[in-house]
Amino acid sequence: MEYAVQLFERGREGNASSTPLVCYASTMVSVNGIFQDDNLLDYTFPLFIFQVMIILLTNRITAAILRPLRQPRYISEILGGFILGPTVMGRIPNFATTVFPYRSLVVLESMSYLGLVFFIFIVGIEIEIDVVRRVGRRSVLVTAACLIGPAIIGTIAGITLHGRLQAGTDRGSFVTFLCCVFSVTAFSVLARILGELKLVASDVGRLALSSSMITDGVAWVLLVYSIALSQSRGNAASAFWAVMSGGVFSVFVFAVVRPASRWVMKRTPEGEEVAELYVCVMLVGAMVAALMADVIGTHAIFGAFVYGLAVPNGPLGELLIEKIGDFIEGLLLPLFFAISGFRTNLQNIVDYGAAGILLLVVTAAAATKVAGGVAAAFYMDLPLHDGISLGLLMNTKGLVELIILNIGWDKKVRIYCMQFSFSFVVSFYEKKILGSTAHLLIAESYTYE
Repeated sequence: MEYAVQLFERGREGNASSTPLVCYASTMVSVNGIFQDDNLLDYTFPLFIFQVMIILLTNRITAAILRPLRQPRYISEILGGFILGPTVMGRIPNFATTVFPYRSLVVLESMSYLGLVFFIFIVGIEIEIDVVRRVGRRSVLVTAACLIGPAIIGTIAGITLHGRLQAGTDRGSFVTFLCCVFSVTAFSVLARILGELKLVASDVGRLALSSSMITDGVAWVLLVYSIALSQSRGNAASAFWAVMSGGVFSVFVFAVVRPASRWVMKRTPEGEEVAELYVCVMLVGAMVAALMADVIGTHAIFGAFVYGLAVPNGPLGELLIEKIGDFIEGLLLPLFFAISGFRTNLQNIVDYGAAGILLLVVTAAAATKVAGGVAAAFYMDLPLHDGISLGLLMNTKGLVELIILNIGWDKKVRIYCMQFSFSFVVSFYEKKILGSTAHLLIAESYTYE
């Protein structure tokens, strides 16, 4: 059966968008063999294996090139996905249609989302809820101070740029989405930076970690509301009920998973490993939570994050991370970066004025976080350099921001390729330029203390 790829217009209340409709033979999964004159790339499974090999090879080569610059692995994976996208390799004739045809993207995206579910589950496990309670009101103060500025910048930018960027969603969800992207802080990356600088036990380190936990919680709420608002076509009441459903879901998960995790630990003799059955049940539970979150209209990633938060960061959490961490981050997560690269085409950026404005907006949002950190430090009678360091640390970016951008794409919060390409470039700018600058300034500030 020949493969047919067509574009059809799917309209909803007068709004249409081009969506690829792919037809293929459902029985062509595994190849019969090269001696049967079969083309390996016509079959789903061999093609998927070949794609994974290409993605991993590209990432490893990029990582080897960047090794002298001491860049984290996710930077090379982001660049690897970008290289495989339409901006670089996609310009080679027949590369995309041969190696990454439309019919294969369903499998590739599904596997990448499975990797994302478990990656965010791991991120949730790494966050210690008890740390927030120990630091108390000071972390809430820092969070508020570092959120007000980005929220104002995001609101102004969303209202101003919505028409110019021709965002394929209502203004309310677009503004909320921008506020979410500007406010998020990568907790796992922040924890690693503090570990490298030996600041985890310092006052600034504890404040930054606990504040980033609260900030990420607020960012996820904003994301859920933005998605719900977009899907309800600007109906605030429907979006409100979706957020409330997410709240009820979170309470339910904590009420079930946390006691169950403690029960498992009590049944495990000290010094022995948790039984394989319990580990399997916990991992399946992450997928169930993701499915439930998708059903209620939030997002599967949100469900996995809440489920991970509910798992105590003790021997059980460490064992779960040990079991799946390398497989997820080494094999499945690179598929996500490849998908992000396919969605990024710098040739679609035709309004360089808007791109420049967006970079300025991101820089301004980062500056307001630093100002918020300084203001909070002044209120708490901390030294000026502690306030600056606190603001810089709260600007830490990582994979979560790129994940949020992809969720926005999938949920039609930002529907067009041009906007995603803008966002991809801006995201890399935040991670590489602003992140490296902040790391350098903080390192020099605390070198001689």
